[in-house]
Amino acid sequence: MLSKIKYLGVFTIILFSSFIILLSGNSRDRGSDIVSKLSNLAKSIENRFYDFRMRNGLDPSYIDKRVTLVAIDDYSIKKIGKWPFPRENYSKLMNKLKKFGAKTVAYDVFFSEESLTCPGSNVDEEFANALQDFQSIPGNSVIIPYSLSSYPTAETFENPPESLLNRMVDARSNPIENENGEQSFLSLAPYYVEKKVFPIPEIQSTSTTLGHLQVEQDTDGIIRKYHLLGNVQFDFEELDKEGNKKLTPIYLHSIALAAYENHTNEQVVVELAGLDNYRAKLLNGNMELNVEGETKVRWIGAENNFPTLRFWDVMTASDDDPRMKEIFDGNIVFIGSTAFGAHDLRHTPVDPLMAGVYFHMNMVHQLLDGHTYKSTEESIKWTWILMIAGTLLIILVQFFGNAIFDLMALVLIGAVVLIIDKQYFVPMGYEVKLFSVLFCIGATYSWNTFLHFYLTNKDKKFLKNAFGNYISPELIDEMYKSGEPPKLGGDSGVRTAYFTDIQGFSTFS
Repeated sequence: MLSKIKYLGVFTIILFSSFIILLSGNSRDRGSDIVSKLSNLAKSIENRFYDFRMRNGLDPSYIDKRVTLVAIDDYSIKKIGKWPFPRENYSKLMNKLKKFGAKTVAYDVFFSEESLTCPGSNVDEEFANALQDFQSIPGNSVIIPYSLSSYPTAETFENPPESLLNRMVDARSNPIENENGEQSFLSLAPYYVEKKVFPIPEIQSTSTTLGHLQVEQDTDGIIRKYHLLGNVQFDFEELDKEGNKKLTPIYLHSIALAAYENHTNEQVVVELAGLDNYRAKLLNGNMELNVEGETKVRWIGAENNFPTLRFWDVMTASDDDPRMKEIFDGNIVFIGSTAFGAHDLRHTPVDPLMAGVYFHMNMVHQLLDGHTYKSTEESIKWTWILMIAGTLLIILVQFFGNAIFDLMALVLIGAVVLIIDKQYFVPMGYEVKLFSVLFCIGATYSWNTFLHFYLTNKDKKFLKNAFGNYISPELIDEMYKSGEPPKLGGDSGVRTAYFTDIQGFSTFS
């Protein structure tokens, strides 16, 4: 009976851990039902272990010289004396970057309002001309940002601006059938283009690429996923079979994806192969996406891991500055704020106050190196293998009945799991559900230890109740340890009898 209880408990622990694994493997869900809440809870637990691995895996000595930041920092704001910067400063910066040999420039700055200037002067046109002049060099490109919203509001376009149709992601969807046998095509969750930060017409008229800056934090307020592309519904004035307005999904680049494509001349293909089976196909691997078009970021760091120069220093540098040419020549350049007063700080797994522009730079690094994650199915498969192997091993060790050895084995198994995860699974792109694995092993050890402790006390209590009135407690403990009842008789050997007494206390002392 007790053996059945023991293995029933172990089975329940494995079943519960498997349930956590399945819930944490779900893609992002906008729903508010009980399944969504449980899924978010499971993911938040696993995400803490993901954060630990990201921080633990940082290399402070690594610098990606392919991606450089021109920082709008507190020093530059002080020198220029105004924020937002007057637009002529960006024109000067573009001219400098052209001379220093930069190839791809991505702005993390919105240009949604026309500049207030004196009659006869139009700094917006001057900036647009500077953008066009930079891109007159073959291979050069500029990315200007806009923003998306998860829901349609009065501040979103009813139909997206046609300037977005100049550059779309190549998305390929498989057809699916409903209950009536009617076919439709898979699509990602829809988003809507916001009016308030969309670029001014002067910029739209240039050959710049537009890229969105959509960022969504997890339920715990930490940003772990990057919105690689967005699905925007466009009205091409077509009607469906029933005569209703037909909206066509078009897929738009984030600034990181646009920067990657422009810089490498590679066109990323997005495949929507089935429900929860979405991927971006790169030359050096497939990047798994969730239904929102997001993928998890594999962080390398921030200001210590990318070359970072002040906006003011770059704008005022001489045209033949050899250091500037060495840093910028042929590289991707991001322009964004790192100043505390600019309010663009993000809570990430590796830094609770990371400047938002580094978020995009980490994703560009990930795309350039092909550091993609394996499919959720592959990661869950290895999670189960680790969990079952570790659990069976701790059960086997506990058969020997040595408490100290059991505890040492538990620590050793946990350490081996962490080392394998760090040295193999994380570098290879597997997102092992580490909490579930360690929980299952630790809970199995605790359950078996509790049962052993309970049975031990129960047997001792029985012996004390049965023999406590006849033999000493020490002998009862000895009986329990030996597992044998006391025997009549004795042991033969040489013994010495030693008597003492107080002198004069008795007649024979």
